[in-house]
Amino acid sequence: MRKIALFAVPLSLILFLQSWHQENELMQLAPLQTQLVKEFDGLEFALKEVKQSTGESAARSHFLKAREYFKHLEFLIEHISPKESRYRINGALVPKMNDEEGPKILAPKGFQVIEEMIVNEEVGTEAFRVECQQLAQLMQHLKLYYVTMKLEPSLLIELMQLEVYRVVSLNIAGIDATYFQNNVQEAIWVLDGFQRFTRHFSLTKKDRKQLNKLIENAKKFLAKDTDFETFNRLDFITLHAQPLIQKLEEIKPFLAPHNGKEKRALVFQQEAMPFSVETFNKRYFSMYYNDTLNLEAQAELGKLLFFDPILSGNGQRACASCHQGGLGYSENKATSTHFDGEQSLGRNAPSLVNVFFQRAFFWDGRAYQLEQQALDVIHNKNEMNFDIREAIDRLRSNPTYQEKFNQAFKIKRDQQISEYAIQKALTEFQKTLIGMNSRFDQYLKGNKKALNADEKAGFNLFEGKALCGTCHFFPLFNGSVPPLYKESEFEVLGVPSNKEGTELDTDKGRGKLIRQETFYGAFKTPTVRNVEVTGPYMHNGVFTTLEEVVDFYHKGGGAGMGLPVENQTLPFDSLQLNETEKRQLVAFMKSLTDYKSLIIEPFALPSFGESSVWNERKWGGQY
Repeated sequence: MRKIALFAVPLSLILFLQSWHQENELMQLAPLQTQLVKEFDGLEFALKEVKQSTGESAARSHFLKAREYFKHLEFLIEHISPKESRYRINGALVPKMNDEEGPKILAPKGFQVIEEMIVNEEVGTEAFRVECQQLAQLMQHLKLYYVTMKLEPSLLIELMQLEVYRVVSLNIAGIDATYFQNNVQEAIWVLDGFQRFTRHFSLTKKDRKQLNKLIENAKKFLAKDTDFETFNRLDFITLHAQPLIQKLEEIKPFLAPHNGKEKRALVFQQEAMPFSVETFNKRYFSMYYNDTLNLEAQAELGKLLFFDPILSGNGQRACASCHQGGLGYSENKATSTHFDGEQSLGRNAPSLVNVFFQRAFFWDGRAYQLEQQALDVIHNKNEMNFDIREAIDRLRSNPTYQEKFNQAFKIKRDQQISEYAIQKALTEFQKTLIGMNSRFDQYLKGNKKALNADEKAGFNLFEGKALCGTCHFFPLFNGSVPPLYKESEFEVLGVPSNKEGTELDTDKGRGKLIRQETFYGAFKTPTVRNVEVTGPYMHNGVFTTLEEVVDFYHKGGGAGMGLPVENQTLPFDSLQLNETEKRQLVAFMKSLTDYKSLIIEPFALPSFGESSVWNERKWGGQY
C-alpha cells in the first residue's frame, strides 16, 4: 500500500501540471476563440434575418451582412472544411460530383443558391426558408467544431496566404457573387477578417504596423473601384496581393510553429515570388510522393522513351507523334490520328506543357494521376496498341535500355525493367515540361516592360468581364481549382461540330465515362498557357484561331448560338465584348507563351543490333 501511495503523489502532480499547462494555453488562445465565436454568431444571426425576410430588399440587405461575416471567416472555412464549403456553403451554381462518394450528383447549395433565389423573387417561400435554415445549422456545427481547435497563429497565417490566392484566382474572377457581382467589396471583407484575427497575434510593433499598412492600402485600392467589370486586377495582384503574402511569410517564423503541417500544393517561402512556379510544391502533384531517388536519370530515360516508337505495337508511333515539342507538346491537327494511320481518334491532343500541375487527365478525366495516363495510351488499341509486358520484353533485349534502367532505379525489379519503371520514367520526363516564364510571368516578377497596354487590359478582361478566369484559374490558367488544387473543373460548353455552329458535337465526354446525363458534353478545362501554338482548339479541334474561340464564348457558347444544350455550364447570354476587347483578350493569351526552351532536338535511338527490324524506327514516330 505504501508503494502505491508513494506513486500516486507524483502522478497526481503530473496530471495537475498537465491540466494547468493546457488551461494556460487555452487562456492564451482565448482571444482568437472569442473572435471566432463573435464572427459565427454574427453570421448565424444574419442568416436568421435572411430567412425571416418577406421582401427582396430586406433579404438582400441581411444576406450581404451574412456574406460579410462569412468572408471574415472564409480563410478558415475554405481551407479547413473545403468539402463543406464547396458542396454546401459557397459552391458554384452548377451540379458537382464528389468523386470520393462515387458518381453522385450534388445539387448547388448554400450562399449562391440563396442569392439566386433572392434575385428570382423567391424570398419567403418554403424552399427559401429551408435553404437558409440548412446553411445556418451547418454554420452552428462548424462553430462548435472550430472552437475546440487549437488555432495557432502560424497556422492562421498560412491559411491567410491561401486565402489571398483564393481572392485573386477565384473571388475577383467571378466565382463568388454570381448575381450581385460585389466581388471586389467581398475582397475587402476578407481583409477585414484578417485584421480582426491578426490583432490578437503577438507581433512586434514594427511588424504589426507594416502588416496593417499593407492591408489598409489593399482595402483602399479595392474601394477605389468596386465595379466588377472595370476593376484593375493586375495592379491589385502586383501592388497588393504579392506584398501581403510576402509580409505574412516574413512574420510567420516569429510565431510558434504549429504541429501536423499538411502536405499542400502551395509552399510559401520568402525567396519565392507569389504566383510563380516556385510557390508550387511539385511533390504534391506526384503519385509516388516518396520515390525521389535518381529523378534526373529517370527523367532522362523518360525522354528517350517519349520519343522512341519502341513502345507502340508497330514501332512507328511514339508519344511525340501527337505531342510535338515545336507545338507546345500538342499537334496541329484538329483530332489525332488513329493507330491504323487512316481514321481519326475524334479528339484533339492537348498540350503537355505544365501537365504536371493538373488533377485529371484526358479530356474526359478518366485518369486522376499523371502516372496512370501513360499506360492508358500504351494499352489503347486505337493509340499505341501495345501490351506493356511485350514492351518490357523488347526493352530488356536492348543493352542500352538495360543500362539506363539500371542507373535510374534503386530496386532490382525496376532496374531489370518493370511496368512501374516505364510508367515512372515517362512521368518524370513530363514533369520537366514546365513553361512558366512567359512575358506575363516576367511581369509578375517585376519586369513592368514585359507587357504592353493591350495585354494588361486583356488580362483584366480575362479575369473580369469575359469570365474566362472562372474556369481557367490564375496563375496556372487551367481547370485545377486553387488554392488547394485537389480537383479539376469539367465544363459543358455546347461545342459545335462545325465552325458555323449549326450542329452540336455528339461526343458525350465525361458524361459517357460516369454515365450521368448531367455531364453529357462535359470536358476538362485545359490550360490557356501556350495556347498561341497549340491550336486547333476545343476537344474536337473545331476552331482554328483564337479569334474564333473568343467569338464562341462571346456568343454564349452552344446555347447562345441556338444549339440544344440544356445542361450548359457556360452562361448562355452574350459577353457584350466589343472588337477592341476581343483583340485585347487574344493579345493577353499570347503573352502566356513559353515553350521554346522545352523543344528537344532529335537524337539517336538505341540500336537493337545490325539485323533487327526495330532499327528502322524513326525518332518521334512516323505518324
